[in-house]
Order: sequence, then C-alpha cells, then structure tokens
Amino acid sequence: MGASWRAGSSSASPGITAAKAKANMNRSGQVAPVRRPRRFVRRHARSLLVVLLGIIFVLPAVLMWARVHPARVPLADDPGRHGLRYQDISFPSPLDGTNLRGWYMPALRPTGRAVVVVPGIDSNRLVGGISLRLAADLVGDGFDVLAFDLRDQGTSDGDTLSFGAREQYDVVGAVAVARAHGARHVAVIGLSMGAAAAMLAAARSPDIEALVLDSAFADLRETLGAGIGTTWHVPGPVVAYALFLYRVLSGTDPASVVPADTIRVLATRPLLFIAGADDQAVKPSDGASMAGAAGANAEYVLVPGAGHVGAFFADPSAYVGRVRAFLAAAVPPEP
Repeated sequence: MGASWRAGSSSASPGITAAKAKANMNRSGQVAPVRRPRRFVRRHARSLLVVLLGIIFVLPAVLMWARVHPARVPLADDPGRHGLRYQDISFPSPLDGTNLRGWYMPALRPTGRAVVVVPGIDSNRLVGGISLRLAADLVGDGFDVLAFDLRDQGTSDGDTLSFGAREQYDVVGAVAVARAHGARHVAVIGLSMGAAAAMLAAARSPDIEALVLDSAFADLRETLGAGIGTTWHVPGPVVAYALFLYRVLSGTDPASVVPADTIRVLATRPLLFIAGADDQAVKPSDGASMAGAAGANAEYVLVPGAGHVGAFFADPSAYVGRVRAFLAAAVPPEP
C-alpha cells in the first residue's frame, strides 16, 4: 500500500524512503523540503567554473572585438538631394595606404578655404545628417566642404578601429586632399572619436588652422575604462583586462590617444569645444578642462539637455550658427 507525502502542494520525490521521509519530518509532522544545494554545487562545480570563467574572460573579449570591429553604417543620403554640388573622392591614408572615400562639396564662391568633417564611431560621413546641414550653409559662406569616412567606417576600407591612433593619419590625408583642391586655409570639424583624431592630426600638421571639437574626450584610457565599468557593470580588474584586450585586438595602445596632451601645441590656434550636458559617453568636463588649458584662443559651449554628439539635435539652427560664426572669425577670407 503506497504512501503519499505532501509538503504544501508538492509531492515528495518517489526516491525518498519512509525512513528518510520520517527523518525529514518537522515537529508539526509535515515533511520538510529536501535541500541539496551542496550536492548540486559539488556535482556541477566544474560546469559552474567554466561558465564563470567564460563570463570573466570570454564575454569581455567578444564585446571588445565588436567595439574595434563595429558594424558599418550605410549611407542613406547624399549632397545632391540637398541641392549641393559634389564630387565622389577617394584617397589613401598616409599611414598605410588604406583607401578612404568621401564627398568634396565646392563653395559657391571659392575663397581658398575648406572645412573637413570627421565623424565618430558607429557613424559615417553623414554624421546623422550634421555634415550636410553644415555644408548647406558653409558652401554659401565660401568654404569647400570635405566629408569622408574614416577607416573601417562607411564605405572606406580597413577593418579595425583604433579611437584615433590610426585615424589621425586619415585626417591628415583628408586635409592634404582639400589643399590639393586649392584650399589655402583648412579648418576641421571633429565629432567624438573624430574630434580626438582631429586634435592628434592638428598636432602633427600645421595645415589645420582651426578646430571645432564636438564631444571630445581628453584621455582614451580614462574614457574607455569609465565606459566599460559603467556599461558592463564590472569591477576594476575586469576593466583592466578589457583595456588589455583593446590593446591586443586593436593593435594600438590607448595610452597613445591623449588629446589633452595636444593642447600645448594647439593653444595658439582657434578652438571651439562643444559638449552636451547630459553626455554619458564622454565627460562634459573634458571639453571644459581642455578649453581652459588652451586659454584665450579657445571657446567652450555646454548645451543643456544634449547627450553625446547631441548638441546639434538639441537646436540645429543655434549649432550651425555658432559653428559658422566661429569659422568666419577663425578662418577669414583673404583680403
């Protein structure tokens, strides 16, 4: 004759003998729940260890691989749709010959001035529409506009991103193209990683006479490390491991990307730093500190409510107006 043991609404395991069940009875005569956590841990310790090691070592590697090999953002627009004349261009990066592609939009009335637009990560030469909106006004102001895709972005060649370490040479190459088209004075507008690349390039090239720097970070190690810790919610040792992975996977040292160190060279040139007050990727104070270190030739604009590279979208007309006014003063037409 069978016996049915119940604890609440659950039936006891058929494998429990009457003696074991009696031993598991509590004082009220009910069967106490059978607990086997230690047995489970002992039995599955090896599997649990493999899972834990995978989380600690493999997952950061996968995430960092995706960061240095970002998905390309396709071009969804072109200058012709906005009534702008343009030429498709391609040119080699002076670093390693990587073929870079973009658009060259000539001024309505050439004045020997050009602006190079440098996008950030997870972007392309459109920069979410910013470059064409700027170009529509700048060509009327007498500036040629060159917008291009950095390596491993848009339609340019390359397969590894380096947050400015290699991209700075792409900027130098773009400036050379602008000068080859007749520009005697060149300014650069850089956004996020593009701002870092522009600052590093300007420190190398005196041909860059003025810079507009939107959401520029001061130190890649600090910015990348803070982003990893905040986004992945991991402790310091895992952040250090992720930075090590970045060095291995990108083939570059983040210690070589410190835009703040270029200020001593760039302080004699006009600089416009723009930051969003709600930027979660780059500390708004980075732009403020670099502008302060640059001194009288630098301006700093903090846009309330704007996120990373979000100042334009907070108020497009105000953004374009501020950039145009800065460039008109920083790179005036020749008499």
